[in-house]
Amino acid sequence: QSVLSVPTSVQTVSRIDLAGAIKSAWHRLGGDSNQDDSDLVTEGTAEIESDESLIEDLLTSLLDNSLRFRKPNESLSIHCKLTTSADTATMKISDNGLGIDPERIDWSIEPFNRGHHQGGLGLGLSRCVCIAKTIGCQFQIRSDGESGTTALLSFPIKIKPN
Repeated sequence: QSVLSVPTSVQTVSRIDLAGAIKSAWHRLGGDSNQDDSDLVTEGTAEIESDESLIEDLLTSLLDNSLRFRKPNESLSIHCKLTTSADTATMKISDNGLGIDPERIDWSIEPFNRGHHQGGLGLGLSRCVCIAKTIGCQFQIRSDGESGTTALLSFPIKIKPN
C-alpha cells in the first residue's frame, strides 16, 4: 500500500466521542508520557457518527505535526475546543509550535510539500485533507507563521452514506 493511499469511502460507521478520540491519538503518540514536556487540553464534548479508523488517522496526523514542529526548548501546548450545532461538530486544535508561513499554507497541504524545511515527507497535511474529504469534514489550517498552527475541522454529526 502506498504512503499516499487513503480510503476514498467510509468503511464502518460508529459513534465517536471526539474528545476521547483526540486523547487516544495523543496517548498513541506518547504525548502524555512523563518524559515529554507537552500538554493536551480538551474543552467541551462532541459526538459524531463516522469511520473511527479514519478519524483516528486524521487526529493522529494532526497531533504528530504538532509534536514534530514544536519550538525548540519550549513546552508544547495543544488546546482542543469542541462545539456542536444541530448538524455539525466543530473541533479547533491549536498549538504553540513553529507555525506555518501564511503564504505557504495552501502549498503545504499538497503532497510532498512541507511548511518547514525540517524532516518529514510532506504527506501529513495532504493526507488530512484527503481523509477529511472522505468523511465529509471541512478542513482548514490557519497560522500567522510565528505563534503556532490551528486546524479547524467541521464534522457532520451523521455521515452520509457513499
